Amino acid sequence: MTIAYTTAQVVIVGAGLNGAATAFFLAERGITDVVVIDRDYPGAGASSRGMGLLRTFHANEPEAVLALKSLDVFTHWKERVGGSAGFRRTGFLWLDSAARRDRLQKHVDMLRRIGSDSRLIDGAELAELQPHLSVEDTIAVYEPNCGTAYGAKTNESLLAGAVARGVRLLTRTPALNLIAAGGKVTGVTTPLGEIHAEAVVLAAGAWSAPLARSIGIEIPVQARRLTIGRVMLPAEIKNPMTFLDGRFDTSFRPEDGATALISMRDDRYGQTIEPDQRKEDVDPSAVASGIRRIRRRIPAAERFIGMNTWTGVDGFTPDYKGIYGAHHECRNLFLIAGTNEKGFKVSPAVGMATAELIATGRSPDIEKPEFSSARFANGANVSGGEIGVDDLI
Repeated sequence: MTIAYTTAQVVIVGAGLNGAATAFFLAERGITDVVVIDRDYPGAGASSRGMGLLRTFHANEPEAVLALKSLDVFTHWKERVGGSAGFRRTGFLWLDSAARRDRLQKHVDMLRRIGSDSRLIDGAELAELQPHLSVEDTIAVYEPNCGTAYGAKTNESLLAGAVARGVRLLTRTPALNLIAAGGKVTGVTTPLGEIHAEAVVLAAGAWSAPLARSIGIEIPVQARRLTIGRVMLPAEIKNPMTFLDGRFDTSFRPEDGATALISMRDDRYGQTIEPDQRKEDVDPSAVASGIRRIRRRIPAAERFIGMNTWTGVDGFTPDYKGIYGAHHECRNLFLIAGTNEKGFKVSPAVGMATAELIATGRSPDIEKPEFSSARFANGANVSGGEIGVDDLI
C-alpha cells in the first residue's frame, strides 16, 4: 500500500501532547499542510500515563515562563482550544523543609516577577489550608490557581482542533527513520513509504533519540520506566490540594470523588529501558511502599486503599531540562525531546513556541541556552536510577 500523503510542509513525528500542540498552533497560524504520524494511537506513550500536575513553580525562569503561559491556556481551554482538558483548580503546593526558606523565597521572587501568584506560606497557614497534612518543620510554596488536568483529554482536543483545521493524522504509522540530504532533514520513512517535508518536528518522546540517530544526530535522551498508582481516600480528607513534596520525595494528585494518584515506586522505577519492550506490570510491593512514603506527610494515608497501578516511559536528559527548538546543526529539524516527566504542564507553550519558530524563524520562549541541543554538543550521559521530586524543579 502506498502512503496517501507523500509531501507536506511540516511532518510531525509523534501524536502525543507536544506533537498535537505543535500541530494545533501551526494550524491556528494558517499552516495546515501538516502531517502528524504516530507509531500507535495518539498519546499512547507518556502523554496519557502521567499524573497531570499543573504548576508554575520551578527553580529556573525559562521553564517557569513556559509553565505560566501553558497554565493560561489550560485555564481558558474551551475558548482557546475547544473541547476539554479536564482542568481542575485544586491549588498546588510545593512542600519542603523550613530550613530551605531562603532558597524557596528566591524561587518565589522570580515567579512573582514573571506573573505567577506563587507565595511562601508557613506551617501554621498550611495547617489551616490542609488540616490532613503533617506540617512540622514544613514550609510551602502555594499556588492557588494551579491544579490538574488529564493528558488524554488534552491530547484529544488539541488533535481534534488541528484536524478540524486541515492537519492530516496517520496513526499506527511508525517513523522507521528520518531522511537527510545536504545537511538538512528532508522527510521521514514509514512502512507505507516516504513523506518529504520542508521541516520535521521530532516529538516522539522516549523514541526520539533512535530516530535522530538515524541521520547521525545524537541527542542524550534516555527512555526510563515510571510507575504511578491510584488510591481511595478516607472520608476525613476534604478538598485536598495537589502537591509535590521535596522533603519526603513524594507526590499527590486528587481526582474527582474520593480517589487520588500518588507516586508508587517499585524496584524498576527509573530504570533505563527499551521503550518498545517495557513491561506493564508493577510490583505489588510498590503500592505499600508508595502509601508508606506519603504517610509521613498525610498520616491518614494508613487508611488509603490501593487500587490500580500502571507504568509509563518518558525521555530523560542529563540536566532534567527539555531539548526544544531547531537542532543546532540541522536547522530544519525541530526537537521536542527529553521532557523528563514534566512535559505535560508546559506542552501548550512548547507547541505554541515551536509553531512560532517554524512560521517566523524566531521564538524567544524556547530559543534559550537552557533548552538548546548545543548544550550537549560535547557529549553527555544519562545515568539510570531513581528520580527524585527535587530533580523535577
